[in-house]
Amino acid sequence: MSEQLSRADLAAMSPEAITEARRSGRLNVILGRQEATTNEVLDVIERDQAAASEAEPTGRSAALADGQLSREDLDTMSPADIVKAKRKGRLNALLGRS
Repeated sequence: MSEQLSRADLAAMSPEAITEARRSGRLNVILGRQEATTNEVLDVIERDQAAASEAEPTGRSAALADGQLSREDLDTMSPADIVKAKRKGRLNALLGRS
């Protein structure tokens, strides 16, 4: 079995690296399954960051109006589009970054 990643490892990884880790089976333990979508991995990251974050909901609403993408936006995007959006900083609000 390949080296399994922790939730802390995921927070610092790009969507490309997360996809590769999923494909290689390095996320099986924390996701509890063989196959997981990029959105499911982002759910894990988001849950962990939400627990640690004290951001107000109004800040998130303002960020979404400022070109940030929502979970619903990600559902309609390809993995390549998600990677491009992350590089442009359009996932910062979703990932709990300022």
